[in-house]
This record gives sequence, structure tokens and C-alpha cells, in this order.
Amino acid sequence: MMFTSGAVMMEKIIGLLERSMVAGMTYFEIIGAHLVVQFLLMALQTAIMLLVFYIFYSNPFLGDAKLVIALLFAVEVVGITYGFLLTEIFETERMVSYAGIGTTLAVFTLGGIIWPIDGAHALIRSCAWAFPVAPAVQSYNSIASKGYSMSHGSVYRGFLSCLIWSALFSALALILAKVKKQRRTSTKR
Repeated sequence: MMFTSGAVMMEKIIGLLERSMVAGMTYFEIIGAHLVVQFLLMALQTAIMLLVFYIFYSNPFLGDAKLVIALLFAVEVVGITYGFLLTEIFETERMVSYAGIGTTLAVFTLGGIIWPIDGAHALIRSCAWAFPVAPAVQSYNSIASKGYSMSHGSVYRGFLSCLIWSALFSALALILAKVKKQRRTSTKR
């Protein structure tokens, strides 16, 4: 999320994004270019993380490695789409960073990554399912620690949550981009 939003904001600040759009690139082509770089970085990041967790520290792993990797990529896509959304909401790099760090910390704390959902207050437990990463955390645990497959409910819900949040963040970013484009063209007239 932070890399995506930082890269897009840098392009906005130096004018590269606007020059690319004027040269004929579409919003989808720009997103596609960012996604290529992001997927390479995600693959490297995921490989290093899994090597450290399960090879270097010899943590037990009972599940399907392909399923875990797919889930991690799905979670990272949520972060990428959220990064794109933040760059459409805020105009400065500082505000994007503040919003990204603040919301990520809140979601990680309340969603079960930093503090287990089982140890949270009943009110937080009742709405934790709505946080973007909470179902994915449960899915990861179900796959890696219990060996569950995609047919198990907790695993399926994690993938479904990632898909829904990615679609929601993408749709909101595209809507905001179109609204901003319409405002720019109407003010130039």
C-alpha cells in the first residue's frame, strides 16, 4: 500500500502522471504498469517471508504452499488497490502517508494481526469480520496451521474478503478518478 501510493504520488508531484495521460495513456494502462512492478516486488517479498518463517525458523507448516501464496498475493492486492484509492482521495504525499499508516495500524490492530481477535473486546470481535485483513488472517492460520483446503469455510471467506475489498477499493478509485477528470475538463472550458 505504501509503495503503491508513494510511487503514484511521486508521479503526480513531478507531473509524470499528467504527461502520460496527455500522451494518450489510459488510467488502466498506468495501473497495469504499476501492477507489473508490484507483482515482482510481491513475489520477492512473499518468498523472503515464507523462507524466513518456515525454513529459517522451522515453523511447522501443514497446508498447501500454493494456497498460502495465493492468499498472500490476494492480501497484497488489497493493499495495492487501497494505495490507489488513497492517491485519488488526497492531493499531497504527506496526507496519503498519514492516512495509510493510520488506517493500516488501526486495521492491523483491530483485525487480528497485532492482537488476536479472540483476546479483543466483545464489541470489536462482533465487527472484526468487516476489516479487510481479519478473514485473511483466519484463512492463513487455517491453511498453514491446520492444513485446511479451499473448501473449508474459513479459508474461502479469507479469499472472498480480499476479492470484495479489492473490488470495492478499485471501484472507488476509478469513480474518484473519473470525477476528478470531469472537474478538470469542466474548469478548463
